[in-house]
Amino acid sequence: MAESKKEVRQSFLNKARSDKFQMTIPLPPILRDRTSRSVRSTEYVSPDALDFSIFKITMPKVASSIIDVKYGGQTLRETGWTREPYDPVQIGFVIDNEFSNYWILYKWLNIVHDNREGMVVDPTGRQDIEGISTTISIVGLDEYNKPKIEFKFSRAVPVSLSEFIFDYQEPKEIEGGFEFRFHQLEVNIL
Repeated sequence: MAESKKEVRQSFLNKARSDKFQMTIPLPPILRDRTSRSVRSTEYVSPDALDFSIFKITMPKVASSIIDVKYGGQTLRETGWTREPYDPVQIGFVIDNEFSNYWILYKWLNIVHDNREGMVVDPTGRQDIEGISTTISIVGLDEYNKPKIEFKFSRAVPVSLSEFIFDYQEPKEIEGGFEFRFHQLEVNIL
């Protein structure tokens, strides 16, 4: 009996949980000079607004391209040595009672495509991806809240902000969502 206990290398309570994660979204450079914790206006965003309650993340599919090669009456499948483009990452979140988290995402989207100018509006006159993007990190946790895996999305930019419904008959908080696109995905075991 004592010998079998030595063979067990993980906790009996160790269950795979797909709902334990942390997400970190640093402000992109173009929003850093537009922050204020004390002023509430359309010109500023709160740097604390990205600390919001996320309840769902849809991770993108990772796939490489396939090339069909006809040879000897058969079709061989070979790798195309390239990755397929990633789908956008979808995030579900609870809109806070000040609408701060919704506002910061709207402001970020509006800077990317200004509703008045129709293009990126940067006070310096530049239109580079580094200024409007950030590296978003999602860390998967185990049952003891210890980090186990990290997904890093470089040059991430929001591309859509979902609709939400005001409904007096709904007892829960208002839920919203957004999508972001990114250049590269890096996955690390922690």
